[in-house]
Amino acid sequence: NWAALQNQDIFCPIYVEGAGIEVDQFLLEVVTTAGSGGATNTLRAGIYAANGNWQPTKLMVDGGTVSIATTGVKTITPGAVTRLPPGRYLIAFNYDSTAGPTLRTVGVAQHVGSYTAALGATIGNRTWRVARTFAAFTDPGTAWDTASNANGLYLYPIFLRLSAGDS
Repeated sequence: NWAALQNQDIFCPIYVEGAGIEVDQFLLEVVTTAGSGGATNTLRAGIYAANGNWQPTKLMVDGGTVSIATTGVKTITPGAVTRLPPGRYLIAFNYDSTAGPTLRTVGVAQHVGSYTAALGATIGNRTWRVARTFAAFTDPGTAWDTASNANGLYLYPIFLRLSAGDS
């Protein structure tokens, strides 16, 4: 499980191969609800194309929002299916909850080759984020400026439902 950070665009890298994929839904599971404090307890998810440095470029889809005020599996269904041809992408999310929810995650081994400039014992960048007030995603994306360096798995709290594709 992973507790995210309020008012931050948080990015999870994916690499699409083969014929590409079509995404028709975002899924997440809220394990622990967020605090109140005036926020609407809403999470937004989207997908950006990424450049060679894994920075967000073109907004592929702003999936919209879902309430994270209660626990359980949540889905976000964008207005249309999003086609992702082969390439680099970032699953992005942001939320406005004061205390932050705890989201169920799946750990994936580091395989996208994001490393720090100074190689050392903790060379892999696991979390990429940038402070940005909760709102619709921008196009182009806001470049992340903070990366946490730690050995271990990438933690993915947002899942994609594929409607077509072979990857």
